[in-house]
Amino acid sequence: MLKEDRLATALIKAREKRGWTHYSATQRMDGIGHWTLRTLEGMNPDRDTRGIDCRLKTVVEIIRVYWPDVTLDDFSETPLHFKLVAKNATSDRKLKGFMKATG
Repeated sequence: MLKEDRLATALIKAREKRGWTHYSATQRMDGIGHWTLRTLEGMNPDRDTRGIDCRLKTVVEIIRVYWPDVTLDDFSETPLHFKLVAKNATSDRKLKGFMKATG
């Protein structure tokens, strides 16, 4: 599977899992329009859908909103030698509880 397909699939599944439209999903993201999200999901045939060309701000905002369903690995074409983690113990406990509750 191409990374582009992997990113599009992860974005679509994460958005649908939450029951959000493109518009409602981007309302939770700072500075990202719904057309950007539609393009990354492969729904804009006139634009390049490659997530590897995204600005860092876009990548971080999408991961912040869709975590843990969309990760940094979904945006990369090569294996990464680092990972994103919760910034404090409270956030880490919330994340573990969320992952346990949602699978």
